[in-house]
Amino acid sequence: MVIGAFIMAPHELIFSGRAARATALYMSNIFFSINAADYFAPDVETNPMLQT
Repeated sequence: MVIGAFIMAPHELIFSGRAARATALYMSNIFFSINAADYFAPDVETNPMLQT
């Protein structure tokens, strides 16, 4: 997340922060299902928490 603060756009950083919070609370699967995260979408590189 620290490195992401330097290389991500603001809207990407906000989403990644929410994903990190959900991951820390062991709720990442629920978070990604609600937010319709797609493992095969072209922008998955911008979401470092998707692999949790």
